[in-house]
Amino acid sequence: MSPLLAVPKIRDPLLLIHGENDKNPATTPEQTKRLFRAIKGNGGKARIVLLPHETHNYQARESIGHTLAEMVNWFDAHVKGESEAASSASP
Repeated sequence: MSPLLAVPKIRDPLLLIHGENDKNPATTPEQTKRLFRAIKGNGGKARIVLLPHETHNYQARESIGHTLAEMVNWFDAHVKGESEAASSASP
């Protein structure tokens, strides 16, 4: 069940966002850190964002804004940018 077993199959860039105080035993911050290190160590592209003082559900306005900004930036760089490059290559 560990996502670490699938790391060699991860080909697309991955944005990982996690609350630093997440006490959910199924999704600890340490697991996210290990996944990030494994992806990077395998030559993959990933970014990890750890939200200070947040648990499994983000509640602070700053954390929600930070999460949204990270998602938009990631989308622009890795999704929108790829589709624009593909569409401009077409006649």
